[in-house]
Formats: sequence, C-alpha cells, structure tokens
Amino acid sequence: MSRDIKKLTDREHILLRIGMYAGSPKPIKEKRYLIEDNKFVEKEITYIPALVKIVEEIIDNSVDAFVDTGFQNNPKLKITLEKDHFIVEDNGPGIPNKKIHNEWMCEVAWGEAKAGSNFEGERKSAGMNGVGSFLTNVLSKKFIGENSNNGIKVICKWNDNAQNKFVKETKSSKSGVKVEVEPDFEKFNVKEFGENELLVLETRIKMLVLTYPEIKFYLNGNFLTEGIHRLL
Repeated sequence: MSRDIKKLTDREHILLRIGMYAGSPKPIKEKRYLIEDNKFVEKEITYIPALVKIVEEIIDNSVDAFVDTGFQNNPKLKITLEKDHFIVEDNGPGIPNKKIHNEWMCEVAWGEAKAGSNFEGERKSAGMNGVGSFLTNVLSKKFIGENSNNGIKVICKWNDNAQNKFVKETKSSKSGVKVEVEPDFEKFNVKEFGENELLVLETRIKMLVLTYPEIKFYLNGNFLTEGIHRLL
C-alpha cells in the first residue's frame, strides 16, 4: 500500500467519503416512526440515508432562514418531491445579494464547502457546519439555485457533481430562494428515489409542520398544515 500523502479538494473528499458527510450511501434496514395517513406508525424499512440527507439539507436552509428572521412576511415553503428530482422554494429573505471576492454570496454558499452564516453564536437552527448545500451540489447531476432580494435575482447552475458553473443575474421584485436538484443516483447505485426515501422525507416535512406552525408548508402542491396538527 502506498504511503504517499495526497491532498484532496473538498469536492473530491466528499465524493470519496460520502458516508462521512451524508450518512450511508447504501441501503440500510431500520425501524422508524413514520407518518402515514396522518397517523404515527412504526415500521421496519430499507432506505438510503444519504439520499434523504441531501434533500433535508436544502429544506433545512429554508427553515433556518425563516427562524433567523423571526418568521416575517407570511412564510411559505413549497417542496416538490419527484422520483428523479426535487425542488425547494421559499419566500424568505434569501441570501444577501452581495459579493465577496467577486462572487455572489449565494454562489459561494452553494458552490463551496465551509461557507455559511451559522458558525458562531447560539444555535437556533439546523445548519451550522457550512457543508450542507455544497454537499447536495456535489452529489447531484444538476443543481440550480435562484436567489432573489434587493431587486436582483442571481441564478447559479452546476452539473456533474458541482462542476461547470454558470452564473446569471437579472432583476426581481421578490425575495426568496428556489433550488432544483437532480441527484446523481449512480453514486447511490439506484436510478431514482425509492418509495421509502420519499416516505422518510414526507415524514420529516410533516414533523417540521408540527414544529414550525408559523410556516405554511406545501408538498407537491398540497397545503400540509390542515390535518397534520391532529397528530398532537
């Protein structure tokens, strides 16, 4: 075995050690409490934790933004989960449309590791490690982020595991973030999200509905808040 020292980029290290950052990229079997038909049930399922994680990271970013700004302006979070892609869209404040080292802040947040705003201070939200969005980007065939505020919309696109970046700016009168992702399913040896990954994600989203009644959650176009609170 070679004892030569190698220095990897953050992207290379994530691809080489997916489990270290996102949990197992292979199927695992475990018992979980899930929500089906607005009821808690305990089931033993087989699913891929890392596939779930890359979706949760993007959802958590939107929730964090609402938490950090005190749930202002009638917060809405719209999530689309399909077999081959997912979309997360919020009407929050967005990432400040400012530049650092000639790059937009959202460009840095989505395209680099160890970039974020929750490193210091009291932890009030889910993300604090500065890896999440970039992790999702690296484990995706396509990542498109749209960030709107201060009269500007910045559109950032990557493909093939956070490569071939394209950035465009235009005018916008709105604020918020929209992220569309096509995961690189080959990294997980599957062709698409399975029913169990989708079930775990739906349960996580419904738990967020219970945790954050200030936010209006939509899943695949359906308003979730109604009915979910009967679980309490």
